[in-house]
Amino acid sequence: VEKACTAFQDDLPLAAMRADLLIRQEQPEPAVQVMQDFVRRHPDNALAQAELAVVLLKGGRSNEALSVFQRIPAKQFTPPLRFTYAQALNSARRFSEAETQLRAAVKEAPDYAEAWQLLALTLEERGDSKEALDIYQRILSSDPGNRSARIFLLRSHLRRGDSASALSAIQNSPD
Repeated sequence: VEKACTAFQDDLPLAAMRADLLIRQEQPEPAVQVMQDFVRRHPDNALAQAELAVVLLKGGRSNEALSVFQRIPAKQFTPPLRFTYAQALNSARRFSEAETQLRAAVKEAPDYAEAWQLLALTLEERGDSKEALDIYQRILSSDPGNRSARIFLLRSHLRRGDSASALSAIQNSPD
């Protein structure tokens, strides 16, 4: 991959792949450097900025990731980019801003289950367990096999001290 990146320095998917491999090898600094170099060569490329932010986030540098996200023009945000931005905001415990990004993501892509789920988790962090429960129920009504939504639903019921609803959720599980 490194040789290919040298030969094709302007290929974003290749640079992102190299950075991801470095992250998986627990080498976050070289991964960040790969994406920073790409962004330096392509400063107007919002996707490159987003990939840099993702690498920073995966490398545990959420504040720097937030700075990168804030430089991306709002009109270039897509639902997946909003989702990733919300992850960074949640890492920084900026739940209100994360909620705003996630609501925009699900408005643009109503079938984006992962964004709905992260919205529910974010709402729980903000203390709105009722809306979070409603979201988990909607996810499960459209996808009864969604295990992570079911686990978060159970967790939410148990946090509220509602063991009867938790038991009911388990009994209504398709597995």
